[in-house]
Amino acid sequence: MPIAQWGVGSAMGGHGSLATTYYGEVVALGAAPAGTTGLAVAGLAMPFVTALGYEISSNNWYRQHNGHLTVMPVGTGGQTTGAVASVSLQF
Repeated sequence: MPIAQWGVGSAMGGHGSLATTYYGEVVALGAAPAGTTGLAVAGLAMPFVTALGYEISSNNWYRQHNGHLTVMPVGTGGQTTGAVASVSLQF
């Protein structure tokens, strides 16, 4: 299931990691109670938790690789006389 979530997410342009989708599966299996009922609960929760793990890692990737524009006012004596801008990109 996690590799299917990762494959569909990547095909749709996402940048999530395969590891976090598997971590979601581990969370779903670890949070369920022991026994047949717990396995059924984990099986029902797994698609949602693995997709959530993929989305979280995809959002983190976007946040790290998104460009930032910073504008700071420049002046003396409390008077703004201009501004300095900088662009920051990370690849």
